[in-house]
Amino acid sequence: MKKVMLAGFGQPIIDLFESLKDQFQILGVIPDYERKAKYPWFYEYLSKESISIFSFEEANGLNPDAIIVINYNKIIDVANNQIPFLLNIHMGLLPLYRGNNANSWSILNGDRRVGYTLHEVSEILDGGTIYYTFSYEIKEN
Repeated sequence: MKKVMLAGFGQPIIDLFESLKDQFQILGVIPDYERKAKYPWFYEYLSKESISIFSFEEANGLNPDAIIVINYNKIIDVANNQIPFLLNIHMGLLPLYRGNNANSWSILNGDRRVGYTLHEVSEILDGGTIYYTFSYEIKEN
């Protein structure tokens, strides 16, 4: 079974864990910030599911086959990355909308489609190889 580490925070990490836990050995989660006081429900979920918390530095030592990032609000330093697949689920359509709140910018700019992009994390913010995009049309209502 492939070993995977998740990086991010909140409900997107919970949803990702729930969708992957039967196909992969989830080694743990790398949160972007320490927020136990403000979001105890997230840490309670990790505890209930026996999910360990790590840093990127610690993750390298665990030799995961991949790290999958979602809802992570820090720039990831890839200089010392030793993970074969460092992937990001970007909440927006790349390469047009990079950075935070990409789907919001899409809506504000009058676009009729929003979505998500799975791409490689690289030295360039949201600039790695794109593996998959999922988009959907914004309905009138």
